[in-house]
Amino acid sequence: MLGDAIYRDLLPGERELRHEQAARVLHATGATAEQVAAQLLSTPHRGDPWVVSVLRASAREATRRGDTDAATTYLIRALREPPAPEDKPQVVLELGRCEAVRDGHEPPRALAPYPFSD
Repeated sequence: MLGDAIYRDLLPGERELRHEQAARVLHATGATAEQVAAQLLSTPHRGDPWVVSVLRASAREATRRGDTDAATTYLIRALREPPAPEDKPQVVLELGRCEAVRDGHEPPRALAPYPFSD
């Protein structure tokens, strides 16, 4: 309860910074990729290759567990980071595969805003 009150009092930028710090501490102490990603979902998009790598690893973990909704969330966030230009097609492909499994034969919805080239 006290933690919630303190969290609400933080300015949005400070909250984002705290989530980023928490993600790095979790990573350094051996947390799972998904535990780290839970913090990264609340951080600003900076084009950080480490963030993209963790989010992609989290998507793989989620997919192995059968949670394609979580995997899709991680991959969409990875694309918003954004990944390096040479990595973007692979991330889009991973997202497409994930959505195809999740949605069956429907066209992947999340791919539309992410063309292979800009």
